[in-house]
Amino acid sequence: MANYKNGLETKESLYQSAKKIFYQKGYDKTTVKDIITDARTKQGLLNYYFGAKENLAVQIYKDFCNDVVFCVDEKKDELGSLPRGLLLDMIGYRAYFKALFTDDAVMRFYAEVSKLPLFARSMLDLRDYFFSLELESEAYTGINPRLKERRYFEYLKSLTVGMEIQVFRDVLEKQIDLELQDAVDWFFFDYYSFLFTDAGYIRENIEASRQVVSRFIFEITPTFEISLSVQAGRRL
Repeated sequence: MANYKNGLETKESLYQSAKKIFYQKGYDKTTVKDIITDARTKQGLLNYYFGAKENLAVQIYKDFCNDVVFCVDEKKDELGSLPRGLLLDMIGYRAYFKALFTDDAVMRFYAEVSKLPLFARSMLDLRDYFFSLELESEAYTGINPRLKERRYFEYLKSLTVGMEIQVFRDVLEKQIDLELQDAVDWFFFDYYSFLFTDAGYIRENIEASRQVVSRFIFEITPTFEISLSVQAGRRL
């Protein structure tokens, strides 16, 4: 039992040290030695618990994304009548982009980590979850029937993940001259047009999600911890 507890503590120490140093230095300039020195442990234990620096960085990023979802979920009652279906999906997705672009260190981390092969694979897993949710939930209307074709489902996952990663890295690095929320609007219309058949329905929810998320204020600590407050405004 003591060894198990010590192992959990070592794993958590590595994780927290990595978050702190990735935030300070970015992914590219952080070395494994930086992490294990800060955690006061050995490289073999980092390899044992996480496999490699790449795995650790992607896990931190996935946890960051999950924390955004949790923050938004906690604040739903401040939005008025609870959004559902496509609007709720867009609010969460848009909030993710807003949180990502709130902090320079997080933007740098994204720009570097999003180039890793493992990052794209982890995003594919998330896309699989959300596509399946949209197919199975009665809250969504006008789903593209082709999503039920497995080959098209898999093709669309790869296509939309590639679109998202490249477009928002280019926006972040100023390769595309677009404000973030305009880029999100354009991306959303193209992305959701693959999933839903009614363009008017998509545009209506894009505008509504933009209004809602404009009230969101994210704060991010030097260890990637997130908090969200919602400004007063017109309720749904």
